[in-house]
Amino acid sequence: MQKQREESEHSAKYELLRKEKRQVDSALANVMKAVEAGVVNKTTQARMQELEEQPSEIEKQMFIEKNKMLAEILEEKIREYYEVVNRFHMSLNY
Repeated sequence: MQKQREESEHSAKYELLRKEKRQVDSALANVMKAVEAGVVNKTTQARMQELEEQPSEIEKQMFIEKNKMLAEILEEKIREYYEVVNRFHMSLNY
């Protein structure tokens, strides 16, 4: 039960990060359109710089969450393997 909740939390965090990245990409594209249209001032420059820094941090967090999910799957498979091996060894002893 605890494991399922943790997997669900990691999956939800990953999806939120994906959504946030799409929003940042969209906002950056909008700022670029403004720049291309000639709207260049300190505000657009500052916003562009802010937006350009965000994707790498979001991608790093996405990588972490994805690896947490994979680690949990791997742990589950290892535990299943050891249970099968243990049952096999026990069946040989009886």
